[in-house]
Amino acid sequence: KFRTKIRVPSDALKLNKNLYYETKLKIFYFIKDDKILSYNLSKYFKNKIFIEIEKSFNKWFFLYAIESTIYVLLSKKKICMLHAGAVKKKNSSHLILGPQGSGKTLYALNKIREGYSFLGDEYIFLKNKVECLSYPRPVNFKKFHHNHYHIAYNYWLRSLKKTEKFKWFFKQILKSILFKAEWKPMIRLRINRIYPKAKIVIKTKINKVILKFVNSNIAKSDFLSFYPKIILKNVQFEMINRFISIYKYIFLPKDIFLKKVISDINKLEKNKIKIIKKIFIKNIKNAN
Repeated sequence: KFRTKIRVPSDALKLNKNLYYETKLKIFYFIKDDKILSYNLSKYFKNKIFIEIEKSFNKWFFLYAIESTIYVLLSKKKICMLHAGAVKKKNSSHLILGPQGSGKTLYALNKIREGYSFLGDEYIFLKNKVECLSYPRPVNFKKFHHNHYHIAYNYWLRSLKKTEKFKWFFKQILKSILFKAEWKPMIRLRINRIYPKAKIVIKTKINKVILKFVNSNIAKSDFLSFYPKIILKNVQFEMINRFISIYKYIFLPKDIFLKKVISDINKLEKNKIKIIKKIFIKNIKNAN
């Protein structure tokens, strides 16, 4: 819910300069740029988390809060959210796994140009029966996406009005001067804005795994002992670093409720390892 104003209760416990916790209500309060987001865990064991934000709150931070919440709650439905991409063409469905900047998006974009459909390039969901569910959020087109980036860049410029274009160019020039950034800013667009013929697939059965990790030359016999833990740690890293993680502060000495929450989350994380292992058991011959 959006609120005009959110206030931190006077009896809330201060965890750091931007983070508070109210013991009775089971609510965390995050302050960013003088705006507040409240994160209510009181109904966690009923599979609900409530987020309230002040209007004009940082939209990226809010997105990360939502995605982190999806990550936690879907675990309770035995669904594993992965930092991964996926594409499909007829009976060929590829799951692309790798850390940030490893080339998942570029792989997906190249396949889309070959006629593949899109499920996602940043996050997807994996179910117990090796069924992949899509999460087709807008794509972040970056300079190392080569020709895909140029198409997105030109589309973006054409879509802006003259005043918007001036503001955008001025903002990018300031960024370049202040942060010494290269003049190739990220462009964020839906995939079918750039490739109108690209179809969005809701779900598919994975039959090929693409690994973009540094140790991708590891023997296939070691897949089940090595990759599931690495893959889980990768998505955990993304969640913790994109959103101020409650996990860092959840072990409050006298808060039994929070201890139960973290115990439940840890149990669910173990279930994710089993789901990830299934994708390799089924596709170990088709992993590269």
